[in-house]
Amino acid sequence: MTSKYTADWFAQQAGEKYLKGFLAYHEKHIRKIHDLSVLLDACIAVDPDFESLQKAAAFLNQFYVESRYPDDYIEFQHTDAEKTSDAAIRIKEFVLKKIGSQNLNQKGFINIALVILVVILAGAAGYLTLIKKSPQPTPIPSPMPTPSPLPTPTPNPTPAPTPIPTTSVYPSWIKKLITEEESDRVANPPASLTQFEYKNQTVYYLPSRCCDIPSILYDENGNVICSPDGGFTGRGDGKCSDFFKTRQNGKVIWKDTR
Repeated sequence: MTSKYTADWFAQQAGEKYLKGFLAYHEKHIRKIHDLSVLLDACIAVDPDFESLQKAAAFLNQFYVESRYPDDYIEFQHTDAEKTSDAAIRIKEFVLKKIGSQNLNQKGFINIALVILVVILAGAAGYLTLIKKSPQPTPIPSPMPTPSPLPTPTPNPTPAPTPIPTTSVYPSWIKKLITEEESDRVANPPASLTQFEYKNQTVYYLPSRCCDIPSILYDENGNVICSPDGGFTGRGDGKCSDFFKTRQNGKVIWKDTR
């Protein structure tokens, strides 16, 4: 990924984090997506004034690399880096104005602001490096000796998969949750829903799908109890830090087999 595209990508990430930060501040459910237009719609549902950010969100959306691999990008111009920076700053200033400077010390939001600051600084550094750095010659690789062929290992028989219980015996909210997960992109590892006994109640654990997305622990009525892990720190929201040590009787009730 080139430095100028790195700057564009970091600007998109900054805009995404600010919109998610606004939703987190208002204790709204954050979908496991990186589409700024969809996140902005969720913000508009909380505050209609967010409609003024539609143009900035749509412009930043084109710089997100879905697979996050270095070769999966298209070429952009230097002017794009300046425009993406302006769009990200517009979203940042709008969100901070809505939150209010007197509330920036609220638990959780200040952590999001620190992460976004690091993203913006890293993007700016990448952009400046592109301007100052002259092109380097491509090194010619030394010829590698032809390796001797390795013996083909005898494959072990694949064990039969453990049957997963049918979800027809579970509450309707679980069926709805599974439908939403199956309509989303395939996660790696595949998404799943596991039933446990935790603090004398039946709970359902949905692991994190990706990067900064937290996991979710539901009670038997579909209410969110906490996030045991995942998120920006990888440790969830800290409300049920003993979950992995005290949970019992785990049973996978659904797994994405796509």
